[in-house]
Amino acid sequence: MTEARLAEQVAAIKQLNASGKFTTHVFSGTECDILPDGRLDFADLVLAELDYVVVSVHSSFKQSRERHDDAASSGRSRTHIPPCSGT
Repeated sequence: MTEARLAEQVAAIKQLNASGKFTTHVFSGTECDILPDGRLDFADLVLAELDYVVVSVHSSFKQSRERHDDAASSGRSRTHIPPCSGT
């Protein structure tokens, strides 16, 4: 998914929630890739518009464990990624 497509979906969800047609609230979120250097595949400004973000490593499994752990830790500690509250 592109950032533009994600932004379109977020706008549609916000419009739906603001319409008052439903008694439930629709949350906006995405599953985001932690890149080998620790960056995420969506910009922070895009992620800031979401209600939730699930981050995980999707590739580069052959890099050293230390490098993998550093990238994963960096990706999870981004400003717009809420801490995990589950088990």
